[in-house]
Amino acid sequence: MEQPISWISLALQVPLVGVFIWYSLKSQERYLQSLDKRDEEYAKRNEAVCIALGKVAQALDVHDRGCDERFMVWAGVQRQQADDARKRPNDKG
Repeated sequence: MEQPISWISLALQVPLVGVFIWYSLKSQERYLQSLDKRDEEYAKRNEAVCIALGKVAQALDVHDRGCDERFMVWAGVQRQQADDARKRPNDKG
């Protein structure tokens, strides 16, 4: 035996389904907005990190150039000392 459609039950369920759909769409909209905000903050942080790393790289380049210069001076001194030692007469008897 087939039950007749309860129009009262259907009349109550349709607005509830509508409210659920509206709530779901609003929740999704808020979630997507929060993702956009998160992405913007990530991009800002990433830019700041890149700028900081660029400054560190520049500082390291300056440091490396200074080390290279000091090494060349040190190597020149060592070479000169070795040449001087070879030119000195052998004191061993």
